[in-house]
Amino acid sequence: MSIETIMFLVAGLGAFLIGFKILSENLAKFAGRTMRNMFNKISGNKFAGIAIGAGSTALIQSSAATTVMLIGFANAGIITLYQAVPIIMGANIGTTVTALILSLDAIDVPLFAMGLSLIGIFGAKLVKKDRTKSLFLAIAGMGLVFFGLKTMSTQMSVVAKEPFVTEALDTVTFPLLLLAIGIVFTIVMQSSTAVTGILLSMAGAGLTIGNGGNSIYYVILGTNIGTCLTAILSSMGASTNAKRTAVIHLMFNVVGSLIFLIVLWIWSGFNDFWSGIIPSSKMQIALFHMTFNLICTIIFLPFTNVFVKVAEWLVPVKKDKTSSSALLDERLLEAPNVAVGYVVTETKRMAGIAMNALNVAFDGFMNRDQSVSEVVQDNMKSTAQMNSAITGFIVKLSTKNVGLNGEKIITAVHASMPDIERLAELAENVTKYTTRYVEQELTFSDSVMKELGQMFEAIRSLYDSAMRSLDLNVYYNVAEAEQLENNIDAYKKSLLDGHMIRLNDGTCSPESSGVFINLVNNLERAGDHLYFIAEAFAKLNEVKQNKR
Repeated sequence: MSIETIMFLVAGLGAFLIGFKILSENLAKFAGRTMRNMFNKISGNKFAGIAIGAGSTALIQSSAATTVMLIGFANAGIITLYQAVPIIMGANIGTTVTALILSLDAIDVPLFAMGLSLIGIFGAKLVKKDRTKSLFLAIAGMGLVFFGLKTMSTQMSVVAKEPFVTEALDTVTFPLLLLAIGIVFTIVMQSSTAVTGILLSMAGAGLTIGNGGNSIYYVILGTNIGTCLTAILSSMGASTNAKRTAVIHLMFNVVGSLIFLIVLWIWSGFNDFWSGIIPSSKMQIALFHMTFNLICTIIFLPFTNVFVKVAEWLVPVKKDKTSSSALLDERLLEAPNVAVGYVVTETKRMAGIAMNALNVAFDGFMNRDQSVSEVVQDNMKSTAQMNSAITGFIVKLSTKNVGLNGEKIITAVHASMPDIERLAELAENVTKYTTRYVEQELTFSDSVMKELGQMFEAIRSLYDSAMRSLDLNVYYNVAEAEQLENNIDAYKKSLLDGHMIRLNDGTCSPESSGVFINLVNNLERAGDHLYFIAEAFAKLNEVKQNKR
């Protein structure tokens, strides 16, 4: 075997791995919105969970990435363990799609599929939209995958003629050792698909492990166990439920692999039976991998509760540290476009906490209730913590390739953070005015209190409008928010003008001026900040409308 053969073999593997990385990353970008919608529809329906797991994994071509995101969702409390189990099962099915595509080499598809790399790269250069560019780059990645596979297969044919190679492979026959080889190689390469691709190339070249028989299937079973390492490592330092999710993933794959290991060990003629149904050696491997995961899902789906209870027993409850923004788990960075969506969700939640502080503070003023200051302080502290958490997360997210639209969303979020936090600070100011209002025994007429209430209702309406802008709906019209902000300004003018008249005619005491004027000014500023939020996100919607 010459050095040239070895170098071509290594280069083929390199092209395969790079192509697979380009393919999976760009499919994740292209399908980010679809994935986000799928995960948002998670319910107690087990079959829906399997479909979501299989669909998301088929979209991003990586069960490890799906499982890592799943652990992130469990860590954030978005999904329960019972919902996680069928999604894990579905992810295992979804990852077999890649092997099935690669096995098409058996009908001479790669010779033409390699041309996808040229089509994809030229398409990516010609288009401007980020999502379309990601699709073309994924096509280019697919072409590289087939190129790498074809190169490896060609060189494997040369390697297969070397007696010492075939003799070495033939010596490995013990099922547990073959299982261990699959586990170790998957851990080293961090991808069961990459190992499966190599096995497909070997099969295409006529290279067999363990002198044929069921040997290749033991290695496939090992890859299913090895792929769990990524999830196990990802769960370290996470919440109890996140660790349990990783344990369930490991249990499902280990138990399923061991059951099939025993069956194959006993049924030594399985390969003869399987090859009688499927003549292509590559298709045999791909369909075995898919059939194995389908059968395991059918067997284990009724025992979802058992997996959860065992995981709860293996990972006992510990006091988890509360997170100021648990939804923004760093594991979501594996799918940047999905992460962008949850950044907006958390920004909306932060705004809700800040607005709640303002609601509570204003109601406290209207009811002369000083006890609300504690609630306002708690909300203010939560808002500050979330501001820090979201800002830190989007700094890390900004290093990922989120596309132009994602970058604009991140910019809008970053610009809105000070405005949201300022709402909570204004709420604190209102509680101080309430204290002076009560302690100094100040009084305001019913008509003034009514107009203050009307002004705050306009603020609440403006908040609702601002939150609709965060939905990134192309039909959102910022003119509505602008009109509400103008109404708030008009209330301010009316209230302050009326106050000056009352001071002049003696119906209002000068002692109340400090509290009243500051209160009205702070409420007007709250309206300004809400409008700035709506305006920041409305600009994104305007861009979308122009593209339509």
